Amino acid sequence: MLERKPKRYRYPVDLISIAVWSYHRFKDSYRDVSERLLYHGIDVSYETIRQWCIKFGAKFKNVIKKRAPRRTDKWYLDEQQLRICGATHAPRMMRVMSWMCF
Repeated sequence: MLERKPKRYRYPVDLISIAVWSYHRFKDSYRDVSERLLYHGIDVSYETIRQWCIKFGAKFKNVIKKRAPRRTDKWYLDEQQLRICGATHAPRMMRVMSWMCF
């Protein structure tokens, strides 16, 4: 998402990208992102992550929104048939015909 290291930033671009992406993708809190990075041995305060999200968050948010599947009015259903007592039925008829299998 970020191509090169922004000026006056201590951490590498990959770390900033992971922190901001994680915040927007998983809807984590700043403290959760900070704790996740600390688990991997990177000590970053939640305030730093908040500042990164304010500054770089719009880019990440737009990319994540574009990747989300769009909802449509069309449904694609497969045709299914069930075999009950040797006879073939549609799934919607299963409840009606189940009493015949005694």
